[in-house]
Amino acid sequence: MIRSTICRCSTVLLAICFLNAAACFVGVMVLGGEATSGKEENGRYYVGHRGTYYEVSEPVYFYSGIHCASLVLTVPIGMASGCVLLFCPKDTPPRRSTK
Repeated sequence: MIRSTICRCSTVLLAICFLNAAACFVGVMVLGGEATSGKEENGRYYVGHRGTYYEVSEPVYFYSGIHCASLVLTVPIGMASGCVLLFCPKDTPPRRSTK
């Protein structure tokens, strides 16, 4: 019982971590960069990627920074969940009834 609950929770955590990483990736692609590689200059906010900067609004800049910083937490949680799932029992096919 406890083992199956742990396996289910690990599956949910891994899915959440994957979705967070995918959302961050999409955000970086849409914005053209991320705040952690960007800069703030004269009250203007820029997201950056490989030396190219794009101006964004202040809320978008802070959202980008917080979202990318959240990966510092979710990536290790996802990795730990994946390791736990390695030790979870595989689903066995249902038994056929002999009626």
